[in-house]
Amino acid sequence: MKRAVITILGTIGGKFNQDLFVPITNKSQYIASENVIELVKNTYVNTLPILIDAYPDADIIPIYTKEAKKIQEKVLEILENKEKYIYIFDNGYEIKNENNFDEIFSIFEQIFKKNYDEFIIDVTHGFRHLPLLLLIELLIKNFQDNSKISKILFAKELIKATKDRGGKYEFIDLKEYLDLANVAFVLETFGKNYTLPLHINLSGEFEELTKALEKFSEDIMVLNIESLFKNAVPNLITELKKINKPSIKNQVEDIIMHLEKIFTYKGKRRFRTYYNIAFELKEKGYLLNSLTLLYESVRLFLKAFLEYKHPEIMRKVEKFYRKDDYKIGDFCMNKVFNVNPKNKEKVNNNYQNEMRKFLTLEEYKKIVEAIPFEEFKKWDDCIYDKKNKKNNLFNCISFARNNFAHANKDNDFKKVKENIDHLFVKFKEKIDKYEPYLYKGNK
Repeated sequence: MKRAVITILGTIGGKFNQDLFVPITNKSQYIASENVIELVKNTYVNTLPILIDAYPDADIIPIYTKEAKKIQEKVLEILENKEKYIYIFDNGYEIKNENNFDEIFSIFEQIFKKNYDEFIIDVTHGFRHLPLLLLIELLIKNFQDNSKISKILFAKELIKATKDRGGKYEFIDLKEYLDLANVAFVLETFGKNYTLPLHINLSGEFEELTKALEKFSEDIMVLNIESLFKNAVPNLITELKKINKPSIKNQVEDIIMHLEKIFTYKGKRRFRTYYNIAFELKEKGYLLNSLTLLYESVRLFLKAFLEYKHPEIMRKVEKFYRKDDYKIGDFCMNKVFNVNPKNKEKVNNNYQNEMRKFLTLEEYKKIVEAIPFEEFKKWDDCIYDKKNKKNNLFNCISFARNNFAHANKDNDFKKVKENIDHLFVKFKEKIDKYEPYLYKGNK
């Protein structure tokens, strides 16, 4: 595997006086945690000779100012007995004007375009802002493709070096923090739209988090509510709770709080939970998905209302349809809600075949008459009813869902969103009013 070590060189306190090199001659002690860097010995003048020793099979690519190059050449020649490694400067890049940021970023870009399988970066030393600029470049690369960047080395100061003695430094790998930047970006995207940015790959430590986020995203996009509640949400919360990084702690806690608040049946009827999820989908721009789930909330609300009015009759309905929510919802909407109790012919026609198996005609009439007209069936100006522009709220929601299930060149997002907002507001008024009477667990 072909790899390169990129390092920004500094002057390590060296001075020039008529080309006389006067460096700090006391070497410093370096330590490293496991898997960060393998130290051949524990005292060096600075990190350049460490990198040469630690990565003998890699190409060292130094970035330097003219003054830093002169100092570091002397370090190798005089202080570290590594004169034969002077050739590494042939691979290096000189920064002629350290205030020309475009030139500096151009150098970084040239290096990262080189044909290497792996890049190891050292940002320990360097002229003031140069390491910072390199970190910015790495952050940009991180959001594009960080697969080739294996380590970002930094020797943090434990004991400061003086004229009389060397210092003590510990190598750490800053790559972890770039990974955290990726996690933060992924979580921010997920929080806004329940999806993952496809161009961001999280490291092995967060592999299970990625899977949990993907599973949640898949289930919510296809409205697989059963899988969402049984698997996706609990697994995602479990993975999020494993993250204990201070820099993203608040972000993680906010997402957990959101999931526990919205994706739960605890203390709610299912029509309320469906409404809450539908509202979130609407706010995130998934209008068709939101209307689909809002309509399911309507059907569950009708089911709960009829159970409240005639529990014995609805138990028969549930038993016959084997607690199949879709079939029960279809029965409540089409066989009960959309039937005018004053239209005896329609009532008698509906009470045929299958319905005779589980309800008497009197029982059927009772639940049809249980739907109050003024509360549920009165509605004006449903723009989604193409026939007469007027219908009740529940059917208007159904018409809206059907409308958005087809391509429509006349749909303007802003106007559409306003109309859908209105449907949500009106339906919320209904469930806010009746929910206290209808609460019986999470049915």
